[in-house]
Amino acid sequence: MPNLGFKPFRHPGGTPPVREYLHSASDNAAIAAGDAVIVDGSYPGYVKIALSNSATLLGVAQNSCAASTLGTVSVYDDPLTEFIGTCSGTSAQTVVNTDCDIEGGTGAMYVNENATTESVLHINELYDAAAANGQVVFVIKRHFKGNVPLTV
Repeated sequence: MPNLGFKPFRHPGGTPPVREYLHSASDNAAIAAGDAVIVDGSYPGYVKIALSNSATLLGVAQNSCAASTLGTVSVYDDPLTEFIGTCSGTSAQTVVNTDCDIEGGTGAMYVNENATTESVLHINELYDAAAANGQVVFVIKRHFKGNVPLTV
């Protein structure tokens, strides 16, 4: 199954809301639609792509922005938004109600269902049948705006 990054799935208010942030021209990493993003510590008010060792996440990018480019990135940043993501390994019922990490890079973000170093995600359910690179529904557990309920 091709990995298309993270996609918004549902929100208790209906359509998941988005908010616009800036991407700094000083950031040499691109952001793709579906990438997890963080607040840029060097440039408050700006976002950059999240890494596997990011301790908190702000949300998921709705659109792309090229590397080293000042641009606007729309972000699904509401802590109650649930997302669909592809597992880097095998999805199984045993990953439901567990915390895990992210992995990957620009345009290829994965749910790392076997890693718990940062535990930024919480898996709520399987999206499709358990399989290699199966998809799961998750919330951002360690959200920049504060910890959130694990299920919505």
